[in-house]
Amino acid sequence: MTTEQSNQLTDQQIEDVINVLESADAYHHDWLCRFHAALICGLDMNADMINENAHTLCNFGHWYYTYASPILTRRQTFIDLEQLHDDMHAAARRLAKEAAQGKKILQADYQIFTARQREFSDAMKILRDQMYERLYSYDKLTGLMTRGPFMHILESESAREYRFSESSCLVMMDIDHFKQINDDYGHLAGDRVLVSTARYLRKHMRLYDSICRYGGEEFLVLLPNTDIHQAQEIIERIRVDMEKHKIEYESGRFLNITASFGISILSDNIGYQNCLKNVDAALYKAKTLGRNKVCTG
Repeated sequence: MTTEQSNQLTDQQIEDVINVLESADAYHHDWLCRFHAALICGLDMNADMINENAHTLCNFGHWYYTYASPILTRRQTFIDLEQLHDDMHAAARRLAKEAAQGKKILQADYQIFTARQREFSDAMKILRDQMYERLYSYDKLTGLMTRGPFMHILESESAREYRFSESSCLVMMDIDHFKQINDDYGHLAGDRVLVSTARYLRKHMRLYDSICRYGGEEFLVLLPNTDIHQAQEIIERIRVDMEKHKIEYESGRFLNITASFGISILSDNIGYQNCLKNVDAALYKAKTLGRNKVCTG
């Protein structure tokens, strides 16, 4: 999935899903409290608690099977909840039947129930955290990945490159004289330059490349399965084409930009953090040589 495809959800849609998830978790917590109260105090169990389909009859189950958003139902973490929830209710049903028959509840059975309940709660937390991460993983202005999730990808690619002896490269790009653009044309024009640059990169990089707004006017690009010479060819072509690319900063008014690039080979031998230092040094070299250049480090 490309960045553009994965970024189709609005912040409001994601916030709505998070709110619904938290409500569903509250439903389940309420059921859990009532179940423990019935178990400990010897109260009559609700018929739904010992029903073979209890996992579909509780408030959480009713939401899960009837009202859950398609945004969630496509996620494997959400799909996995079904079995965890079913297992927890099966363990609860065993306890409820023992209590209803006046039997002493075995410690082993109770431990199974609490373990299943904990597994389910942990899975709910993971799903909620994933949605929070999704909310804050993309830069609001450009729609590009932010630094945090990109670092995870970079670390994983570094380890994969080491295991399979494949070459990957990291690129750092800086828009030349960006402060001057803001000063001469205004910050709104600067924002449009950033948005246009992000769109340009998404359009001209390969589908399996990862792009990040690193900060300000700096961008990072990860080029998997690419050696240093291939990376130079790709980025030099981008640099030349970008110089010709016109950006409309006001209706009918255009400007051109240039950019400087640093490239470094990604190697697990030195670690991805040292790779970041190398690519930053390569970018600095490109700037000191007059900008609008591609340098390796």
